[in-house]
Amino acid sequence: MTEAWCILGDFNAVLYKEDIRGGNSRIDRALINIHWYEVFEFTQNHYLTNGLSDHTPMLIKFPPHQSQKENSYFVTCGANIQIFYIYQIKDTKGDLVEGFDMVGQTMMTYYKALLGEQYITRQKIDMDVGDPDYKVAKGYEWQWETQRKVPWTKLIWARLNIPRNAFISWVLINHRLPTKQRLSKFQPQTDTLCVLCSAEEEDEDHLFHSCNYAKTIWKELRQWWRHTPNVQNSSLLLRGLKQSKGPGALKQITSAIITATFYHIWSARNHRIFKKQQITTYQIAYLIKDQVRSRILFLNTCSKKFSGYIDSLLN
Repeated sequence: MTEAWCILGDFNAVLYKEDIRGGNSRIDRALINIHWYEVFEFTQNHYLTNGLSDHTPMLIKFPPHQSQKENSYFVTCGANIQIFYIYQIKDTKGDLVEGFDMVGQTMMTYYKALLGEQYITRQKIDMDVGDPDYKVAKGYEWQWETQRKVPWTKLIWARLNIPRNAFISWVLINHRLPTKQRLSKFQPQTDTLCVLCSAEEEDEDHLFHSCNYAKTIWKELRQWWRHTPNVQNSSLLLRGLKQSKGPGALKQITSAIITATFYHIWSARNHRIFKKQQITTYQIAYLIKDQVRSRILFLNTCSKKFSGYIDSLLN
């Protein structure tokens, strides 16, 4: 499913150990998919007073959002959704539905009409609530089948990339890093200038590409590793690397340098803001080179696939 959705209700399973308190367990949850997060990023779920029931009413809050996409279902909307529990279920004829199996069949009919037959089929997932062979894993597999694949996945999550570098790069490619310009959309900021150069507003493209601080680092890395692309946009950088011709090992090394650069520029920015410490471009370039070399030398002892590039990396 490519539309935004939010599912709320009694999942009849605890998520964390802390959910079990005494004889009571929290089993009421609200789940959203990535498409909902892209439209209503700051959605909040508030648990209200239980009252007489052992279930917990939920209040879903999300801020107004002006969609920039054409033909979007979400245009300038903000709301509080009060969730209460259903005590009666009626079929399409208006007759009261009773019994465990009949409730399941009625809900199946409802969701087929809501989502379309193509999304709920017996071949993809057995939704029969009375089926003893049903497993939650089937539900997750069914959801993942509809997720779109992005071209940079294998580059970001390659084994050669250090996990923290890959994570920061993933957040950056999804345009979710809390730069000053991004934070100003949700809360007024008195200072949105880049802390590394104090010349322009701090957004993703400036911080990682057009800032003089970043330019100096990229220039030094290109002199060291000539395969490093010269692009002024993070998404285009990885997309160009994906489409470029060359051995897989060469692409992995280049990807490791790119993700390490993203991480260390972001780290230098945070050190300047939160620790009042200034890291020079020379220090950043040295850290990136040393980190990539160490990672490649370690992995090359296992596969030997990077042996042809060791001399270039050690220069």
